Amino acid sequence: MIKVPDFNALYGANPDPWAVSSSFYEQRKLDLVLGVLARPRYAHAWDPACGTGHGAERLADRAEQVLATDAAATAVEITRRTCAGRLNVTVEQRSLPSPVRAGETFDLMVLGEFLYYLVDVDRSATYDLLHAAAAPTAEVVAVHWAAPPPRRLVERSRGASRVGLSSHRPRLAPRGRAGGAELHHAHPAAGSR
Repeated sequence: MIKVPDFNALYGANPDPWAVSSSFYEQRKLDLVLGVLARPRYAHAWDPACGTGHGAERLADRAEQVLATDAAATAVEITRRTCAGRLNVTVEQRSLPSPVRAGETFDLMVLGEFLYYLVDVDRSATYDLLHAAAAPTAEVVAVHWAAPPPRRLVERSRGASRVGLSSHRPRLAPRGRAGGAELHHAHPAAGSR
């Protein structure tokens, strides 16, 4: 079970607690995420648990519309500042696994190192939510921290490689590594790669 930090307090104390804007590891991870995408452009991308908004900002170059959501109000405000110049980015406060709006579908979903913060029942409901929100040709990229996490955060965690393990969803296949992170990618047209 993972110990979930108070994200509002975390982002309140440091608006970039993981140094996404300056860390070579974080920038390279974003480059790898964008590099595994099968298409140059997407209609509607979703960055749930968007944190500082740097991922959403980069996705804005590849998608007509980007929805960036986070449960933490402070993260939402930081993302709004990060993406202020991006007219195709919408930022909203949403908790997972809260349902998407009726008819809201995405052809790209980028899950960036947050699934292990969800308790099992919420993680399972989030998988169902992602499946329901996926357009027929949707791609899903999941990033999961695979190196041993700090003891203060985790006793034992499960992560992104479990996305889509039911019979009606493709399993995400490993696509690369960035430091301690693993990237997993599913694209229905090509099958799991």
